[in-house]
Amino acid sequence: YGSLDPFSFDRMHQQRRKKLAAEGNRTVSDEDVCLALVDSSTRTSKAFDALAENRRSEGASYEWETAHLYFWPCLVLVSCVYAVEAFVQWLPKPSTKCARD
Repeated sequence: YGSLDPFSFDRMHQQRRKKLAAEGNRTVSDEDVCLALVDSSTRTSKAFDALAENRRSEGASYEWETAHLYFWPCLVLVSCVYAVEAFVQWLPKPSTKCARD
């Protein structure tokens, strides 16, 4: 958008008033404009609703998604720790013999 000006309260109030006036061809009160702003702000978009419905029909739940978010990073971490431990075991052991004069 370039700036946040279109999202200021005054600007949104003016735009909503114009839209309501164009839809109803009547004078719109401030209360009607505020109610319309609140309604549009609390309603989700149709695209988001469709995506959520699609995920629900696929069986993806919050728990499943959260488990996947943690499973892969934990698997990588455990694999890295195992690889480091295996590498350390592979290194030659320091000699414990003391050199005598």
